[in-house]
Amino acid sequence: MANRAKAFADKAVRYSNDRRRLAGDGESVARYVLECAHRVQALDPRVVSDADRESSLARIYHAYGVVCSYLDSGAPYNLGSPERPLYGEVLDGLDADWDGCPGQVEVDRVYEGA
Repeated sequence: MANRAKAFADKAVRYSNDRRRLAGDGESVARYVLECAHRVQALDPRVVSDADRESSLARIYHAYGVVCSYLDSGAPYNLGSPERPLYGEVLDGLDADWDGCPGQVEVDRVYEGA
């Protein structure tokens, strides 16, 4: 069973180092790492020594710290370019009022009697 505790610690470390998975859904990675800690704590104390349990939990909590520091940084939300809404570019290039799709412009023109 000591191998089982080590396997949970290895999975937690592997998940915390997977930047692709963290960028996709970092919160679920954090939950999974904590689940690994709960599973190690639930292992039978007659089978897993306290030293193995402590070393596995230390590695898991270090992995959790890595995930938390990644989530606290701006990295998960930085897509590499500043956000620019599309409508700002469209409206900058127009001289007239733009009310939406061409059909809506035609309806407004007919309604206003122009």
